[in-house]
Amino acid sequence: MFIRILVTILVSITLLGQTRNEPKKGERPVFMSAERLASMCQDWAAVRFPNGHPLAEGDTVTVSHEQIIHAVGCEMYIQGVMDEGLETTLGSHYHPVQSEIGGMKASIDTFLKYVKDHPEQHDFAASTILDESEKVLSKAQSK
Repeated sequence: MFIRILVTILVSITLLGQTRNEPKKGERPVFMSAERLASMCQDWAAVRFPNGHPLAEGDTVTVSHEQIIHAVGCEMYIQGVMDEGLETTLGSHYHPVQSEIGGMKASIDTFLKYVKDHPEQHDFAASTILDESEKVLSKAQSK
């Protein structure tokens, strides 16, 4: 809920500052491109999975402040997109169950590979490419 409110505020502020007319047919505003999110997500594994596994309590890792900011931005964006997808699919009346961080690794790895394999879609909305990469991940997990 907080992320949705924050996104609404940011979208409103951004749209107020735009002087462009309504988008033409087939166009839509893109606030977070796939390329930008991918550049942020490059640092995610270094922060969250520095030795190939999630950090345990008491573990330390040497990373820069910028890497931490990128990792947090990547994770928060993807979690927001995933929460919205679940809300759309399962509805807004539910009993919440905490998800595992391990699931994020597969999503981020698949997203990064998808962006790398599809340079012609770098300027697409990150949410669009996340949806596409989740389809790839679902197919791979169902085999």
